[in-house]
Parts: sequence; C-alpha cells; structure tokens
Amino acid sequence: MNEVQNQKIQEALDQFRIETPSWGFADTGTRFGKFLQDAAAIDINDKLADAGQVHALTGICPSVAVHVLWDFRAGHPASGIMILLAPEDAKDNQFLFRRDQSDSDGTFLLSNIVPGRYRLLAIEEGWDLNWADPNVLAAYLKKSIPLQVRAHDKLKQMVEVQSR
Repeated sequence: MNEVQNQKIQEALDQFRIETPSWGFADTGTRFGKFLQDAAAIDINDKLADAGQVHALTGICPSVAVHVLWDFRAGHPASGIMILLAPEDAKDNQFLFRRDQSDSDGTFLLSNIVPGRYRLLAIEEGWDLNWADPNVLAAYLKKSIPLQVRAHDKLKQMVEVQSR
C-alpha cells in the first residue's frame, strides 16, 4: 500500500460513524428464548447512558437508533404487564406480595392487601422473574412507587413499565 492509499484510508476512517441500536443494550430474545445480560439496561435512560459510554470509548458511535414500541411507551397504557406490589420488608413478608396483569386499557386490580408500606412495580415480561428474591427485585426498586396502604383504601396509581 502506498502513502496516498494509506492517507485515503485514514481519512475514510476519520469520517466513519456507527449508529448503535438501543435494543443492543437491553436483554434481548427471539421467539426461541430470552437472552439475559448482567446489568442490562432497563429503560431508555439506561440505554442512552450505555450508548454514551460506547461513544466515549470509541469516538465513532455518536447516535442511537431507538425502537419506538420498546423505548417510548411512557404515558401510554400497556397490556399484559406484570404488576407487583412488594412489601417494604420483602424478605420477611413473602405472604404480602400481590400480583396482577394489566388489562388492554392498562388498568389492574390488586386486592386483599394488608395495610402497610409497599413498593409498586410494573415489569414487562416479568412473569418468569424470581420476583420474591430480594436480589432480583432490587434492580427494579429504583423506579418503583412507594405506597402507604391503609385499611379500606381504594387507590388509583399510574406506574412506569420497566423492561426486563
């Protein structure tokens, strides 16, 4: 390779850019199975932060391709989501957990709740999670909603759906 060719290659590499896909930073899967990753991003903010790290390290990944259905569901009703009401002291109160699946309009109903302090979570494809394990639950508690439930309460609460 001569000097002119080398210079052209160098110039082309200086202009080279890669757009990273947001779904590459999250747990992924196909109809054949789910592929879980340690410390996978759970929402668009995590995905963008991860993409920022990739760009900081490589200098060639300045943009992110997002998936509208996965990354921007905030504010829109979601059906089939696991709704979980976890007691504040989850480890010693397994019997206090309550679960439901959101309906087509995004609503859910949790009943027979013992008065106390809880965290409300909505987890997409969360049904096969070991949600009663405090170590598994910890990753989702950051975006949970704290609730104080009193006897005979009837609460209406919106909750952000977290990706698994």
